[in-house]
Amino acid sequence: MKNRWIKIVLTASLALNLAFALVWGYRYFGATAPRPVEGGADIQSQLDIKEAEKREIDSILQSFQLKQIEFKQKILEKRMDIIDELGDPDLDLQSLQAQVNELNEIENQLNLAFVATLVEIDHILDSRQRIKFLYQLSHDWFFIQQDLKGANDE
Repeated sequence: MKNRWIKIVLTASLALNLAFALVWGYRYFGATAPRPVEGGADIQSQLDIKEAEKREIDSILQSFQLKQIEFKQKILEKRMDIIDELGDPDLDLQSLQAQVNELNEIENQLNLAFVATLVEIDHILDSRQRIKFLYQLSHDWFFIQQDLKGANDE
């Protein structure tokens, strides 16, 4: 009986020590704060945007952000409908397929609105600014680490 309790206590102690070591190791070695994307908020200063251009771009972005909120709300509602449909014991695959198609259509509309916003911004910029803008956009989206020769030159 005494041996059994000693084994239990030692096993529990070992488990707690191991858990402590893993948490400490994760915090020390594994958990790092996400690094901010280079350039993000500073892109306007990198592009040498004039005040009038900045106001116009801000207006375009604000309009897109409002559309984006509406689209995201619709997407959330469609996803909830799909989840409800999946929870129904009398699952109708055709109805589910129709809802998934509706969700895909809304997501496509959001993507088209985003591209239309980029095109609107593109029309405001001159050719040098456009190249820097596209380079920065591709760098942020695709995590391109190498420097594009000439894109950052003045």
